[in-house]
Amino acid sequence: MNKVQRALLVMMDDLDAVLRTAGIPYTLAFGSALGAVRHKGFIPWDDDMDVLIHRDYEVRMVQALKEGLDPKKYTLVEPYTQDWLRTYYKVKLNNSLAIEEKYKNTRVHQGLFIDIFIAYPYPRSMVRRAFYGAFMRFDALLHVISDGQIGNEKYDLMMRPIFFLYRATSKLLDFVTEGVVDKYTPRTTTWKKLIDASCFDDHMDIEFENDHCYMITREWDMMLTDEFGDYMTPPPEEERTTHLIEYHLDDVLEEVDP
Repeated sequence: MNKVQRALLVMMDDLDAVLRTAGIPYTLAFGSALGAVRHKGFIPWDDDMDVLIHRDYEVRMVQALKEGLDPKKYTLVEPYTQDWLRTYYKVKLNNSLAIEEKYKNTRVHQGLFIDIFIAYPYPRSMVRRAFYGAFMRFDALLHVISDGQIGNEKYDLMMRPIFFLYRATSKLLDFVTEGVVDKYTPRTTTWKKLIDASCFDDHMDIEFENDHCYMITREWDMMLTDEFGDYMTPPPEEERTTHLIEYHLDDVLEEVDP
């Protein structure tokens, strides 16, 4: 493991403890779930962690993290705020530096992070799905326009209407997904990769990097197959991407990983 992964494990241990204490189920998701199954830990080139939580637990989760995480150690970045117009949360490690290319000139907290995605319901009827798709394409356009500019002082005035449109679009998406659903989506730019509702029915513990244990859906095989297809075959080297362009952890590593 490298320095980033060592620090992420400590962060994930703290996050896991808070969520378990609050009775909030979660599942490792995306690259973190894939790493847990295929590598028994991190994907070797990965430099963040992904967690997925059902929307029914979102309010409780926010309260639990604000009360349970040490504010001297962590900052919770919340979605749909002036400097973070995204649909997911980030738990950031204070006094660390972990810069993503598109956010390097913004005011968003630049610390090492765990992404917490919310599983939003996806409509069942074809009509509602058509409206949902239209709104998500508009949302994706706003995403392209605002990337690297939200939270950048030079673009604050120009981004005000984008901020309004983002929040309005989220309300419209909620409206068209009312009722019983059988699929969920994190509402990111990969929103078409749907997650079956059964993935939130039951969770289990999975070993991660030998002596750590985190939650994952019991339907992890279905979730990973839907996301990656043949998930046990690593991608070619040219597709093994990372998130960070720069990081500095030496000042905090002894504190988080004595």
